[in-house]
Amino acid sequence: MPVSILKILSFRLNGRFAHFRKFYTNSSSLSYFVPPRTAIIGML
Repeated sequence: MPVSILKILSFRLNGRFAHFRKFYTNSSSLSYFVPPRTAIIGML
């Protein structure tokens, strides 16, 4: 039986303010709870 190893990347990100606006809003302040995948990739 092959044994699989799960690799995990963990990091802590903090800042004073962040707003990740939902794409379907134009005037409200609806935001995602966590940054979207594309924003995380940009931070790396």
